[in-house]
Amino acid sequence: MRKYFRGFLSLGVWLMAASAVQAAAAPAAGVLVDQGKAVGRILVPAKATDAETLAAQQVQNFVKQMSGAELSIVKAGDKAGEGETGPAIVIGHQPANQAVIDELNKEHPGTIDAFAVVGSADQLSLVGRSDDSTLWAAWQWLNDQGVVWIMP
Repeated sequence: MRKYFRGFLSLGVWLMAASAVQAAAAPAAGVLVDQGKAVGRILVPAKATDAETLAAQQVQNFVKQMSGAELSIVKAGDKAGEGETGPAIVIGHQPANQAVIDELNKEHPGTIDAFAVVGSADQLSLVGRSDDSTLWAAWQWLNDQGVVWIMP
């Protein structure tokens, strides 16, 4: 059983909101891309697993295809990303996702494939109880944005 929570504005809504913002104005809270330029970032754990890395790459790739802007992938605690603020897609098991992880573990203690897609004004959490389910969380969010995978 897979469960996910919604609550994060879709990228399409964010992109429409961004296009309505005047050039001189600051982007609205939660906007990942503003007028074709990346405003947000993708945050992965310092020691990201292969699945967490793939999830970040998939999100980066499809956001770029949808908007033309490439979100940077930043490792938690990375000196290059320190001090960055603003909207972030936070992938996997890391302190920034701890509240979501705790809630997921509480609601689905025996379900290894449960995942959560939870958002607030400036953070989208994509996390699962396993590596595979973390990747499923990213794919679910991308699917919600209109990404479709065609398979034979």
